[in-house]
Amino acid sequence: MSSAGRGQAAVPPPPPPPASSSDEEFDDDDNTDDLLDPVRDAKALAEAEKEAEEERAAHAAFRRRDGTPQGGGRRSRRERRLRLRHLMRAIVESFETLKDDDANARLRQCLLEDEAAHRALAVAREAAKKQTRKRRNDGTGPPGSK
Repeated sequence: MSSAGRGQAAVPPPPPPPASSSDEEFDDDDNTDDLLDPVRDAKALAEAEKEAEEERAAHAAFRRRDGTPQGGGRRSRRERRLRLRHLMRAIVESFETLKDDDANARLRQCLLEDEAAHRALAVAREAAKKQTRKRRNDGTGPPGSK
């Protein structure tokens, strides 16, 4: 034995700090049954899986109704163009059912002007791309490009 321990009473260690900062006393007996009930856990898991499956089915039904591809992916440019063309035709057909021929003529003219403007824009964009490629190949690109 060491000389420091002779004749002196041992000091008890301080009590451990409380596990939580709340003033409530933790009652382990009440929560044990909830944590150890495998039947209840299995039922909860099955219910969660069923809800997830129902949600997936609802999303798939919405995509089918909306016309979105089933994979959830984006439409190609061609598919978008075809869809827009289809929608434009549907609009024209719905207006043609009206009795007002002037409204049909105005709508048809507006759609033709829009189509011509889109074509002109596409032609201008292609011409600009060709000109940029030609400048790069010739070495006469915009200042600071080399």
